[in-house]
Amino acid sequence: MEKPRFAHPCKAPLLFVHIPKTAGSSFRMGIDGLLGEDASMRDYGLKSSETSVEIRRSIYADADADPWKLRGFLAAGKKRILVGHFPVMRYAGFFAAHRIFTIVREPVQRVVSEYGHFVRNYGFKGSLLEFARWAPMINKQADMLAGVPLEAIGLVGVTERYQDSLRVFEQFFGFRPQVLEENKGRADLCEPYVLSPEEENELRQLNRRDLTLYQRACDIFGRRVAVAANSEPYVRGQITSIEGGVVRGWAVYDTADKPVVVEVLVDEEVVGSVSAVEFRPRLKGLGVGRGGFVGFSFRLPAAKRKGTVQCCVQGTDLHLLDG
Repeated sequence: MEKPRFAHPCKAPLLFVHIPKTAGSSFRMGIDGLLGEDASMRDYGLKSSETSVEIRRSIYADADADPWKLRGFLAAGKKRILVGHFPVMRYAGFFAAHRIFTIVREPVQRVVSEYGHFVRNYGFKGSLLEFARWAPMINKQADMLAGVPLEAIGLVGVTERYQDSLRVFEQFFGFRPQVLEENKGRADLCEPYVLSPEEENELRQLNRRDLTLYQRACDIFGRRVAVAANSEPYVRGQITSIEGGVVRGWAVYDTADKPVVVEVLVDEEVVGSVSAVEFRPRLKGLGVGRGGFVGFSFRLPAAKRKGTVQCCVQGTDLHLLDG
């Protein structure tokens, strides 16, 4: 078998935030099939037999828990990926943001799928709505990814575009997991569950933050696919605020160290440009490129402060999303 090729620093491991019922098990098994099970550390909770010894010693040991111990395991280079059901901020301090990967799914369908999983595997006897009202199931995707902007994460795949997600993963990370189908409650994940109007409405109300996150993830993913198809360099970033006539945001190339030049448009008319070179401490802490010197601020002309503001990467059609 040909050895995998890593696009980013070959010694740097990956962090895979495995959100339940998003095809994450298929992805994880595909990684294991390619790299071998010994290449991963796993955190699926204290009670799970999947959880690695290193994680038990560093995270779950009652008296001697010390997450910093993981640094040694990761620095040794024997583990290529840390994967599991955990919030991204549990381990974000060990990984640059561009080395983080996750998959999201349409929230209503994801909740129904997890409900079926609990019925089949854990003997859950309640109704779908009783399950959906359980606090750990509400906005689970948004809660697990809280703390790191979606735009900063290396790649956010989409369950409904799983094959495309694998292709973009390969383009960005330099290797492609084997295609496997594991832990599926039915044959076709793309065929939606049919719910009553009452069930659909309540699940949507309960998971409004997840719905917002999912739509943003789909927008970001669609842009990544389009840029890849045109063989253009991808720029990650966002508009973070428009206050007092000043537009602020950040932008950084995926694979280049030069600053991004951002054009500012008002009502689709270019009113100026600015280089993204300002320091952003939070982004530096997340390991975003250029040591965090990726921010920009632009003061709008007084006559243009009531129009619709957009920011795009100079020389491209790639617009930054609002934060």
